[in-house]
Amino acid sequence: MAVSTDQELLAPVRPITATVGEDLKTVHALDNDGKPVCGAVGKLTEWQRTVSCAACMSA
Repeated sequence: MAVSTDQELLAPVRPITATVGEDLKTVHALDNDGKPVCGAVGKLTEWQRTVSCAACMSA
């Protein structure tokens, strides 16, 4: 089912991203299992921010 413009504005569909550990500046993409694509390890804090990890972006 396609999402209308109004639906997108009310409930945007975005991939969930996360920071790992104490580094709150580097934002990682998460795979289907909820783990960073680049393999980073640590406590995840989920965000709706743009991915900034070079390894996640190239994967």
